[in-house]
Amino acid sequence: MARLALCGNVFPADTWEQVHHSLQGPVRQWAQGLQGNVPPGFGLSLGANLAKDCLVNPHKGTALKTALDQSGVQVWTANAFPFGGFHSTLVKEKAFLPDWSHPERLAYTLQVAELVASWQEPGACVSVSTCPLGYGPVTRDSNEVIRHLERLAHGLSWIKTQTGVEVVVGFEPEPDGALESVTELCSWLAASGVSTQHIGVCWDLCHGEVVGESPAEAILAIQKNQIPVAKVQISSAITWQGPPSSADFAWLEGLARDRWFHQVRQRSADGPGRQWTDLGLALEDLKATSKEVQTWVHCHIPLYKKRFGESMKATPWVSAVGTALEAGLEDFEVETYTLSTLPPETLGADSVVLAMVKEYQSAEKELGC
Repeated sequence: MARLALCGNVFPADTWEQVHHSLQGPVRQWAQGLQGNVPPGFGLSLGANLAKDCLVNPHKGTALKTALDQSGVQVWTANAFPFGGFHSTLVKEKAFLPDWSHPERLAYTLQVAELVASWQEPGACVSVSTCPLGYGPVTRDSNEVIRHLERLAHGLSWIKTQTGVEVVVGFEPEPDGALESVTELCSWLAASGVSTQHIGVCWDLCHGEVVGESPAEAILAIQKNQIPVAKVQISSAITWQGPPSSADFAWLEGLARDRWFHQVRQRSADGPGRQWTDLGLALEDLKATSKEVQTWVHCHIPLYKKRFGESMKATPWVSAVGTALEAGLEDFEVETYTLSTLPPETLGADSVVLAMVKEYQSAEKELGC
């Protein structure tokens, strides 16, 4: 039976005040709006300092669990990709830092894993997602990364011994990350020599679309290398063919001004592809795109919307979810962290809370859960 969560990184989570405000406000409203008999899944998102504080001071961890329960949600997964400051004025490559060559990244990941495991009954299985080693290719060849992953494997085994809870940490491939695709990640893990009993992949559907990896290719890599899947993040990117219209270009200009990376890729059937590390760097080139070229932009677009502007479309995610279910994958998370920052016309009259409800219900319908 599939289970579904909505990732909490749509809200700031660096201080207790921020987390308490979101849990008692929009998160509770979202859970109530779903009107289900079972508390919906909620993906925990905590900055590193707060995660450490909740673990080192048990009363704060208890207070957090109480606040989650009062909001009407259940937590079986967490997002530990952003170390902190994910809703700062300018994030960009900082979302990948510190990377896995630094001990701080290891400590943070294990703290989040231990915290989530402490709330479960023995025999439960939970997951934590993390960055794809780092930003750019350098960390792929780092001896420090291997050492930290070996310590991660030992730490996760220790958590299972102490709590009876299995935690799988999933590395999340992303455009321009050290590992861009599920295929790259699975091959790298299989060759690394690190135990993958508790270490695997977080498969983000938006990222796969941008880098051109099909769902079938992702599943083949997972099965061939026998890599565990922490969770599938249900998400959708933006795509269109040819140059953007004037109206669409204005929308893209607005998107380019937000805090996150929006990596851009172009491909055509008979020509070499092009890529840009961020949308702002690609804007002028996009005007000169030929009619035969398809463009993809990394931006997590609402799942319940199919078209944007005059010619932009959301990349398909329903068929990928079906492929994942057919392969026996069970854990899914909606990750549309952009809801509060998308250009205003994107959500129309929908509030962020209503958009969260529609996001969850759209995924729930396809999963049959």
